[in-house]
Amino acid sequence: MITTTPTDAFLTVKQKQVLDYIETFQQVNKASPSLSEIARDIGMSSPAHARNFVIALHLKGYIQKEPDGRISYRKRR
Repeated sequence: MITTTPTDAFLTVKQKQVLDYIETFQQVNKASPSLSEIARDIGMSSPAHARNFVIALHLKGYIQKEPDGRISYRKRR
């Protein structure tokens, strides 16, 4: 069985930009950005577009959803 770790997964330029944004936002604000903040600050057309990138990062193992289900993400170690 082959398993994928975050270091194995391939990121697009935009996915990397979103991941870096989330990490920087968390360091500065001690909280995760909302989808609206991600979309606005990265120049996406809508929060739904940002959501697609966040889902992709989650599926690739780079971030995980908080246990309580909030729209809050943290980078995996």
